[in-house]
Amino acid sequence: MKKSLFLILVLTFLSCQKKTKIPSELIYSFQYLNDNWSKNEINEFKKISENDTTPRNYHFRIGMQIRNNLLRHNRKSDSIVKFFNDLKIEHYDYMSGIILTSYHRYLNKTDIKLMDQVNEIVESLKPTVDCQNRRKRKAEKLYAKYNINDSIRIQMPVSEMTKNSVVSYDCPNDEWKFDKEKHLLIDGIITRKYIRKDSFSDNPKKAYKDYHLKLRILKMNNPEIKYFINKIVKGDEIDFSLEDSFNVK
Repeated sequence: MKKSLFLILVLTFLSCQKKTKIPSELIYSFQYLNDNWSKNEINEFKKISENDTTPRNYHFRIGMQIRNNLLRHNRKSDSIVKFFNDLKIEHYDYMSGIILTSYHRYLNKTDIKLMDQVNEIVESLKPTVDCQNRRKRKAEKLYAKYNINDSIRIQMPVSEMTKNSVVSYDCPNDEWKFDKEKHLLIDGIITRKYIRKDSFSDNPKKAYKDYHLKLRILKMNNPEIKYFINKIVKGDEIDFSLEDSFNVK
């Protein structure tokens, strides 16, 4: 009865407005929220301001529930995820955010402006995506260039915050200049190279190749600097991804 009433409300709402047509995948997501929220919770969510449709408690409580139970373990998970992937939205966090924002607009009988939401996310992610693509192309070339037993030199950044340990900057932070007084320089011999299949942003269907090298340390400019959290000395072996923000020479 509850589902039937909800469907009637949806159809009535859609027939009465001349706004963006709501895709069936979002309608199903609205149904999911309707079935899992009490009437009071729905009314409370409806009343919050537009900018608060994904505040901390919704993102980590309801947002996590959407990601786990709707986007991963639901009979329509595949079709909903594909719907978002076709819109170039691959992060589950962004999917749940769009669902919550759209549901809030739906409850308040305003246009969900789906493509505006999508375009805003895609545009905001462009610097990060471009950086990731550059690193991926660089990693592929380096992996093809170097072989086991080759000598290699790695420059690794040390941030002002950590001071005595190596960091790898996340995209889009893709540029830094080596300073021998601050950063770590390692000369080594490659002992292993391999490709690890990784998943993109918690989406197991977006697996990609992560190119790795393992090397034995022959020399380092500063033995006081840790490799991330590990103390290292000459003769140790370290493993790293060629997509890390290191300079490979």
